[in-house]
Amino acid sequence: MKVGKATKILLGQGINIELLFVYETSIRSEYGSDIYGEGGILLGAVHGIVEVLIRRYIWQGIAPEDAFSESTTGNFVKVIYI
Repeated sequence: MKVGKATKILLGQGINIELLFVYETSIRSEYGSDIYGEGGILLGAVHGIVEVLIRRYIWQGIAPEDAFSESTTGNFVKVIYI
């Protein structure tokens, strides 16, 4: 592989800030990783938290419709969007 000027600069910056690992990637692989990996994990976590909130509200005696509404528009959702 031919190492260009930009690659040398980025490797130098990685060494300068004492990175432990520097690896080659591409826009295509980063896109796939973000969409299917990180995005899926983060959305799965949010889904799980909302589902637990709904179940808790129902357990406390709140109607299922109100529990859903409170879980998806309450304080938790406001924290996510901040």
